[in-house]
Amino acid sequence: MKNFLILCLSFFLVINIMEAQPGKGRKWKSQQQTLKGYISGNVIDSLSGEPVEFAVVEILSGRSGKQVNGAMSDENGHFKIDDVKTGKYKVKVSFIGYTPKIVDGVELTLEKPDKNIGNVLIAQSVNMLSEVQIVDQRSLVESKIDKVVYNVSKDPTLVGGDATDVLRKVPMLSVDMDGNVSLRGSTKVKILLNGKPSGLFADDVGEALQMFPADEIKKVEVLTSPGAKYDGEGSAGIINIITKKGIINGVKGSVRSFVGDRMEHLNGSLAIGKGRFGMNARLGARYKLPTTSTNVFHRESYVNGNTLIYDQNGESNVSRLGVGGVLGGFYDFNAYNSINTSLRIRGHGYDTDGSLNVLNGVDSYERFTKSTRQRSTYNWTTDYTKKFKSNKEKKLVLATQVEGNIQNNTNEKYYDYDPTIENNDNKGLNREITFQIDYTHPVSQNIKIETGAKSILRNLTSDFSRTYTLKPTNIDSIDYQNTDIFYYDQNVYAGYLSGTFNLANRWVMIAGVRYEHTQIKGDFDKFEA
Repeated sequence: MKNFLILCLSFFLVINIMEAQPGKGRKWKSQQQTLKGYISGNVIDSLSGEPVEFAVVEILSGRSGKQVNGAMSDENGHFKIDDVKTGKYKVKVSFIGYTPKIVDGVELTLEKPDKNIGNVLIAQSVNMLSEVQIVDQRSLVESKIDKVVYNVSKDPTLVGGDATDVLRKVPMLSVDMDGNVSLRGSTKVKILLNGKPSGLFADDVGEALQMFPADEIKKVEVLTSPGAKYDGEGSAGIINIITKKGIINGVKGSVRSFVGDRMEHLNGSLAIGKGRFGMNARLGARYKLPTTSTNVFHRESYVNGNTLIYDQNGESNVSRLGVGGVLGGFYDFNAYNSINTSLRIRGHGYDTDGSLNVLNGVDSYERFTKSTRQRSTYNWTTDYTKKFKSNKEKKLVLATQVEGNIQNNTNEKYYDYDPTIENNDNKGLNREITFQIDYTHPVSQNIKIETGAKSILRNLTSDFSRTYTLKPTNIDSIDYQNTDIFYYDQNVYAGYLSGTFNLANRWVMIAGVRYEHTQIKGDFDKFEA
């Protein structure tokens, strides 16, 4: 019995020694790695004492600070995160409008793998805004004291159209199907391009507008009562087309086409920009399919019991072709000095072939006409703009413009009863150079002064002739009364001073004075046989 008791006591001591050395057992080490618990608590508003629901609770590693688990508080502000291994952690609680709160020193041990950290109080955050910016978009139509402005860049429906589509949407303007523009019913309008007259609109306005893509237009200004700054042309008003300045960073290009039963368009553009420098180019073509139009007229007159009948009917065939292009560039030296230049070219022509039958009482005849019209124009403008650091509205602009056009018109006419063909030719060459300086000076918030000077040097040459061709022999004879060369020179010198005054009770007064001096000289070459 005594030996049995000694054996049992020895076995019990061995067991106790093994339990006192757990680090040496692989089975114990595996149990330590897999033991997990939870962390729980409540999120409370520190001011009201109310629970905060949907707060974000993150479990962060106490050593690295990385997130290892997380959850959200329920409607009572309570949270419980399971499957958290033993170790040291930080608990981060955050919610919109509250300052994040971090609870440090949260430890799960083998003895106590579960931890309730109690109430976590979070306080509402108060942020002071250093600056508030209110951004407003410019409206589509603006009504100002001296003009109405239509912001084309704000109208997405005009993409792919031309200038006639733009002007049809401008208040007070009307445009017919041929592109002719009228202001409040009057066609006596002056069209400007970036505030300056342009030879592009000197002759066939409708053709020029239809060759002008809407994508190039930034806004259109309609001046019904032009001030002293503008030339004394256009009794009904002035239409000022402002083009875009292609500010991009990189390369941008586009190709567009339009096919219809009246006209076909094809346009391509390319713009390159980097920093304060940029270039743009555009080339377009416009073609009108040959169309036939019919003219019918009937009139009956009753004189002394007699009936006189006048009838005419005929048709004409017309086809058109136009091309145009733009090459421009700009450079901003700094925030206050910049230069902008552009070269625009345009050429168009059309052929007309028609006949007309006329019945005048008992007499009848047929008239045949054929005409060709060709015209090409160029316009080069360069502007230098200087702004002033002291006042953003203070500005000095120096501008020069060189433009010209070449035209060649031919027309022939003959009758079925006459063997003679009448030929009329007119070749024209027009050149114009403009120098302009404009200065804007805001005296105060209620007073603004504008002044400037301008000179225009025009030179025109018209070579016209009329000849008659005898059809059987094809012999030409010259009509000396209608054949000559006409030279015309016009120099215009102008200066202006204008002031804008903001008076009380929302009244604005604009007053100005303009002086123009014009020198005109014209002479014929006195062509003789």
